Amino acid sequence: MKTRQVFLLTSYFSLLTFCLLSTPALASSQPLTPGWARAKALYDHAHALRPDVSPYASRLTPNAALPDSDIIVGYPDSNQVKTITGTYTHPGRILVVNNGTLILDHANFTLRGMIYVLDHGKMRVRGGSLTFQQTYAYEYGAMAFQAGELSFDSATVYSSNQSWSMGAMDSAQYNVRNSTLRNGFNTVALIGKPRVTYFRSDFASEYVILDSSRLSLTNCDTALIWLSFPDSSVVNLTLPAADTTIKHWEIRPGSGIKYTVTLDTVSGVMWGTFPQKGCRATITNSRIRASGLMIPGRDSVHVSGLVNNQHYADYTLPLADRTYRLVNTDHMTWNLYPQDSTRFVLETSIFGEMLGFGSPRITVNNSICDGSGGYIGSEGNTQFVVVGSTIYTQVISRDRTFMVLAGSHINFGAVNATDASVMLVALCTSDYYPVARDTALIFVSDFRIPSNASVESTVPVTGTADILHGPAQPVTFGNYRMLFAPADTPSAMRFVGPSHNQVVVNDTLDLWDTHGLRVGAYILRMRLRDSANDSLDFDKGVYLNPLGVELEPALTNLPRALALSQPFPNPFSKRTTISFALPSPGRVTLKAYDLQGRLIRTILDEDRVGGRYQTEWDALGVPPGIYFLRLTAPQGSLTRKVVLTR
Repeated sequence: MKTRQVFLLTSYFSLLTFCLLSTPALASSQPLTPGWARAKALYDHAHALRPDVSPYASRLTPNAALPDSDIIVGYPDSNQVKTITGTYTHPGRILVVNNGTLILDHANFTLRGMIYVLDHGKMRVRGGSLTFQQTYAYEYGAMAFQAGELSFDSATVYSSNQSWSMGAMDSAQYNVRNSTLRNGFNTVALIGKPRVTYFRSDFASEYVILDSSRLSLTNCDTALIWLSFPDSSVVNLTLPAADTTIKHWEIRPGSGIKYTVTLDTVSGVMWGTFPQKGCRATITNSRIRASGLMIPGRDSVHVSGLVNNQHYADYTLPLADRTYRLVNTDHMTWNLYPQDSTRFVLETSIFGEMLGFGSPRITVNNSICDGSGGYIGSEGNTQFVVVGSTIYTQVISRDRTFMVLAGSHINFGAVNATDASVMLVALCTSDYYPVARDTALIFVSDFRIPSNASVESTVPVTGTADILHGPAQPVTFGNYRMLFAPADTPSAMRFVGPSHNQVVVNDTLDLWDTHGLRVGAYILRMRLRDSANDSLDFDKGVYLNPLGVELEPALTNLPRALALSQPFPNPFSKRTTISFALPSPGRVTLKAYDLQGRLIRTILDEDRVGGRYQTEWDALGVPPGIYFLRLTAPQGSLTRKVVLTR
């Protein structure tokens, strides 16, 4: 039997310590990451894929077995030309190899898989439509590498309201002409020496431009251009305004830059930057949609105070390994990408996206991911812990990663564990129930007792105990059991009741007999066990009151304790509503403070009788940022964090 432990002190929603003692040995598949991380992942995937697709090249013996689920063009006839018309649905991959050519000729083609074009293969979509049938972001996409070519001409692409990826690598070509992308967004990674050309197309895309690649956009709309500043580069740029049509702009090799970008009559342009380790970059009089920060190496890096949607008169990023300066520049989103084996900690920040790849150890504490740059994700062997934070986007774990979501709020975004990843969701609120795919596992633990729980009584323990497993994962839910111990002697654990063999979701978990126990603090533990007899322990601090000190809820309409609810909406752009509860009469103040502790606004200052109240904060004239709302009453004070955007 193996045991993993997660210790939580939920009165402060903070993770005290985390120890993974064992992880099931499960299979993995391709990585998933957008933006810069997506570019690297596509590059790694292309090289890992070569042994997988090379059997379809000309050197394979004619007797080799081919998967039934693949469409393969260019093998065994290396010069094969295949044309598809009409309506067609394919639940698998497309591979175009050797000198093969695949033509979708005014077809309505639906694909549940990846497209790979390699060697000197060509895939041409002429008219009609191509639909990537996805259930989550970047599930499928296309890759052209070596001297492969992928082109769209007068075609429409659909991606199921999800982002999809396109990797152009080596000397590949990717051409889009008179085409449209509907209900989705395309991330295009240019790696090596590829040529990517768009002409008269409405193809909402972001372009991650690396190495010696070439990008040309002509008569196009909606483009996020990611300019990378590599090691030893020296860059001083003023970027064209985002709210105008750019008649002509270009950047050519020089000062450490090797790529070429040409824009002619392009509207809806947004700018992103990737200031890499060792660069010296200054952006002046510009508007930056996002900055992506790669955090490489093996060092420990601690960052705090990054805030989205800021105007910087003169700001230098506090990372010692690079110089990134913003002068008189509006900056919208910070994206972060820890990698290698770095230990990265982010605190009290508002950011747009964080993805870990490689083997980093990541901790996000008391922060907000507003989703303006993407989502929360992990790949490789990342260990990722999110504590006491709010997430307004998707959460996706991939490969063999381990992710912990503890005491956090996940709003508007789905939670997916895929491949062979393991995820812990502990004491969180979410708009969606987590989903496990492939061979992934998700342990879901949430438990609580009434605030008036007392000794000499029977206390209901309510919440959720569940283990979700992907369809290819043989390990399933086993059982759970509740335990407790006095906080001052945590080793003296005793069972609350027997083991329970049924999943419980938002219902009664057990009944705790507190007769004979003393008043005071206790550790309440859930031991969640899977069918392989491995277990996870989740601990929470609780308090048992003297019998009869608090009235039962049915006997009074007054709140039992001072309470300050999460403001709604949060983040907010103009006004947010704040709910609070007062158990007895007294003077009440509600004040807003900035990150430096300065008083920004007194929202409320008056006498109130006991009861439940709502008030509104109109933040007119207050600059965007993170603020703390502090409620003070005779019973004490409580604080909530809010994010003001524009």
